[in-house]
Amino acid sequence: MTVNFHDVRQQIKNMGENAPIREKELNSRRAQALAILTSYENEAASLQKKIQEALQFDHTLRCAIPDQTPLTQSIAITVSQQPVTVIAADGSQINYSRHSEVQYALINYGAIIARSDSPSAPRIFNQSELFYGDRLYTPRGMISEIDIASSRDLGERHFLASLVKNAAPPIIALTDGPLELWGPRDGSDVQAAEYQNKLSQYKDILLHLESQGVTPGGYVDNPGANLVVRLLELAIASPKEMADIRNYRPLRGVTDSHLFKQFLQPGARSTIFYIQSLSSTAYQKQLRMAFFYINVGLAGKPWLARVEIPDWVVQNSAALDDLHAALINQCRILRDHAYPYYLHRAHEIAVVTMQEKEQVDLMVAQELRQRGVELEGPSHKQFHKNSPGRARYK
Repeated sequence: MTVNFHDVRQQIKNMGENAPIREKELNSRRAQALAILTSYENEAASLQKKIQEALQFDHTLRCAIPDQTPLTQSIAITVSQQPVTVIAADGSQINYSRHSEVQYALINYGAIIARSDSPSAPRIFNQSELFYGDRLYTPRGMISEIDIASSRDLGERHFLASLVKNAAPPIIALTDGPLELWGPRDGSDVQAAEYQNKLSQYKDILLHLESQGVTPGGYVDNPGANLVVRLLELAIASPKEMADIRNYRPLRGVTDSHLFKQFLQPGARSTIFYIQSLSSTAYQKQLRMAFFYINVGLAGKPWLARVEIPDWVVQNSAALDDLHAALINQCRILRDHAYPYYLHRAHEIAVVTMQEKEQVDLMVAQELRQRGVELEGPSHKQFHKNSPGRARYK
């Protein structure tokens, strides 16, 4: 037994005793947030002014920016009358570890392409990228899990963009997670330069997708974000509270999902919001990042997702309707556990199992030994940690 269940049991008991109180407080904040949302549903201009005021006190502010439509608008699904091509891509990785016998990292990409009016089976693609030798080093030292994850995010977009030429328009391109490219924006000058290089490549990919008439969507399942809620906190902040806006959190714990569950019916999406963040200046004009919430659940079982899109999709109502319809159609395939089916399939294609990781280890070790490279074996720590029964490498 490794967990001290006696300690945990007492802490769970304390948690349970306090849970009703916390839930009552949270429900009160949720009701307050919904009331503020309703009160300000047609006040886009004043809310935008509040954002500009808040930025004077907190340049790191991250919140939703409303457009000119009502904040509580619910837009029903428009059944697409034209066939569409859906491309979904995902990635998985083997991280570098100094404790392993062989020193490498690997990113595996998976994608699926299907045409809504075609009786043919979806086409499946995969691609693997090995990091070894000098590629295991950055200007800051050995490559980290964060570095690999950042490369994977960019690689997924590269891989997806490479498949566009194999697809018939109109094309909807789905990836899992936010559409903004993730990466360290602060830190050393070297880190900043690395991020800017990847960001430049990513924006080129987005512009290429736009030129090909592709509709990209970043799908965030069960989002815990408070982008709209944070906007509501700005709305009610007094001048004194605005001066300390970074610490002003009267709606702490309330999520956007809870708000939109109250009025988005199954299949409906919210109005469009733009994203205020440190990255905002990096995505200008047609690349400006926006999002909407969508209820992909069934009657009586709401399930919210956030979908991020660039502004060129916002300005193309037909593309926006196609994306909306495609997401609902995809999610209905999995019914009670709604999630875009092709994103699920792309994950299955990309995922690296423990058995596959061990096979790559063996292939690398054999190749190096055949070339006369002596291997010391895994670290003593790793030797003792290795055990049977692990089914998947993450």
